[in-house]
Amino acid sequence: MAGGGWWQRLAWVAAAGLLAPLAFGLTPPPGSLPLPEAVLREVERGRQEARRQGAPPLNAPGLAAGPGAAPPGSAPVLSPGCAYRNPVTGAVARATGGAEALYRSGLEGYSRGRPGEAAEYFSELRARHPESPRSDDAAYWLAEIHRRAGRPQDALAFFRLVGGLYSPEAAYRTAGILDQLGRVPEARAAWEGVATNPANPHRPEALYRLAAARLARGEGAAAAAAAEELLDLVAAGATAPDEARRSALLVVGLGRRAAGELPAAEHALIRFLLDTPDHPGAGAARLALAWTLLDQGKAAEAALRFAWAAEGSPDEPLAVRARFGRVRALAELGDGAAAEAALAELAAAEPTGPWLGWAEAELGALARSQGRHEEALGRFRAALARWEGPGQGAPAFLAAEALVALGRPAEAAIAYLLVDPASPVRGSALHRAGGSHLAAGDAAAAALVLEEVSILHPGYPELAAARAALGEAYLRLGRPADARRAFDAVPSGSPAHPQALWGLARLAADAGHWDEAASLGTRFLAAAPADPSRDAAQFLVARAQFQRRDLRAALEALDRLERSAASDALRAEVRFTRGWMNARSGRESVAREVFDALVAAEPRGPFAAPSLHALGQLDLAQGDPGRALQRFDAVLALAPPEELRREASHRRADALLALGRDKDALAAYRGLGGGADARHGEALALARLGEVPGLAAATEAFAAAHPADPRAVDLWFALARARARADDPAGAAQAFRQAAALVPGGERGREARLELGRALEGAGDAPGAVATLEPLGTEEGPHALAALVELAKLHGTQGPP
Repeated sequence: MAGGGWWQRLAWVAAAGLLAPLAFGLTPPPGSLPLPEAVLREVERGRQEARRQGAPPLNAPGLAAGPGAAPPGSAPVLSPGCAYRNPVTGAVARATGGAEALYRSGLEGYSRGRPGEAAEYFSELRARHPESPRSDDAAYWLAEIHRRAGRPQDALAFFRLVGGLYSPEAAYRTAGILDQLGRVPEARAAWEGVATNPANPHRPEALYRLAAARLARGEGAAAAAAAEELLDLVAAGATAPDEARRSALLVVGLGRRAAGELPAAEHALIRFLLDTPDHPGAGAARLALAWTLLDQGKAAEAALRFAWAAEGSPDEPLAVRARFGRVRALAELGDGAAAEAALAELAAAEPTGPWLGWAEAELGALARSQGRHEEALGRFRAALARWEGPGQGAPAFLAAEALVALGRPAEAAIAYLLVDPASPVRGSALHRAGGSHLAAGDAAAAALVLEEVSILHPGYPELAAARAALGEAYLRLGRPADARRAFDAVPSGSPAHPQALWGLARLAADAGHWDEAASLGTRFLAAAPADPSRDAAQFLVARAQFQRRDLRAALEALDRLERSAASDALRAEVRFTRGWMNARSGRESVAREVFDALVAAEPRGPFAAPSLHALGQLDLAQGDPGRALQRFDAVLALAPPEELRREASHRRADALLALGRDKDALAAYRGLGGGADARHGEALALARLGEVPGLAAATEAFAAAHPADPRAVDLWFALARARARADDPAGAAQAFRQAAALVPGGERGREARLELGRALEGAGDAPGAVATLEPLGTEEGPHALAALVELAKLHGTQGPP
């Protein structure tokens, strides 16, 4: 429909595709999501309920009492007209037993108010002459006698036996008694029988009753058709009860409206109001006409009609409905001030029921559509405070949506959880609460809520998307097994399956399964080429291909990303990554070309400092520490991020050390503020400077802080040799012993034991030297041979072998 209230507008927004779909990895805020289908259905139910209560249907027909309540004289007497008027003729009739005589005697008794006597004659006629046509007529009068005596079941039984001349009247009375007895399906069938019988004089009334009953059941088109047939009969000269004739157009209008045939409904309702302005249903007709205009998008005209309906109705419930309709129409027009004034008029009437809550929701939706989310939040909260009856799920949900739009995801998550667990939108609310927790950075809370969706709402239409979000929460929590379980539960072919592929691709990359990561990332890109996570996926595929040692495929992935990049910053990042991959693959000239171009294009751009740093590392690797030092100084001058600043500072110290500027290197290493790299560089500089006490302290501190670092062995070697140069063989032996303890096996360990033996020999500890060298001499390799030579020297100085 072209019109409608806040419920309808929300459906249009979702249908228009104005809100982007959820994608994980580069997650947009939940406020950018379309309203879930469950919410739209709940909103539409609320809208339909407002329409239903706002434009009440035709009241039950005034003919509802039916023929059972007709006055005693109303039944037609279709006998020949002459009846015997004295007891003698009655006795003769009984004696002779003729059907006609018995029938006339029964009518005589009935007309004189003696139903018991009449029933005897009619019963005797049916018993003696069952084949006579008068038997059917007698059944009719027996039914009438029982009906007037208050025995409807007995009357019904006799009316069903009637045939012939009285059968149309019997059919009519049968329908009325069934109505009285509450046997609705049978009554409806009976009325349909009367309505479809062209010979039945009660056909117009039956059509009216059928129309009203169909309208009450929501069969709008069928109700209108029956009422239109009644009007055709009246136009052709048929007689119809006054109420049926006057109300038929109202039924047509309401029926066509219920069937969605709005122009036809508008035409019928206007004709009804023009023809019968004093009809008791005129107020309902004015209200229904206003809703019909609103549903056709004629909000301005509808607002006037609602105002007239409210002013002209002595029926306060109808006036309340009209005032609510005016709020909705003005909201449709986007006139917030006028809608606010209409709400004040509605509130002044102090209505009972849901009207104030619904009206506040209308203004909340208007504020939301105009981007006034703070006001929308207040309106939806006011709607909930004034709401009566069911259906609170939708405004509660939309209050949470307003918090999302205001950038308050943590509060939104709590608000979503306030949606009634019995509400049809509870599943959607839990799903959105999980998304809000993710947006707020609380992956643990998101996981708890999203698990609840799967457990408590297994039939939730967007369960696949909720499971994809659950996988994202577990991925952020560092629980790969749970994340994989959630992603694997997303059905292939579902709208959320690309999100699951993206999550699984990241899991594979985190685990170093590069073949799987490349495959899954490529499938994700093919399945969701427009997803917001597309750029991150392209980078992942390039990285995976590089780790698979397929440089060509990695560079091709970067080329595709550069062509589709939406910003210069992203293109610069792609170029830097291309240079880095070439540098790591030994293609230094290509890498230098890329890095130099980045620095030349944007000397102070975001990738100038990383490019200069990469060039400095290449210079160091190629033995040009002077050029490298210049690069690292340039990096630091650009005030890079902390991680890059520290790395460049460390490499600058390395360059100083390589240049032989040992004191400057020592100061640079100490300026790094600790850490394994800083302590290692500091120890190397101290070794170069020959500061043995400082070297000893630095070596011991490094070994204590980083016992598993292989560089600790190098430092113990450096300390031992520095002590040996300082003529401290005992100290050298102690340092070599520490080195040997760290690497008991391998050539490095054999070297440490060999030097330990030599140091012990130099310190005068020959037995200790022999005890160290003899086991080494039994092993293989050059250090074992050197140990045998040393042993030979020792034995030569100690006497005969």
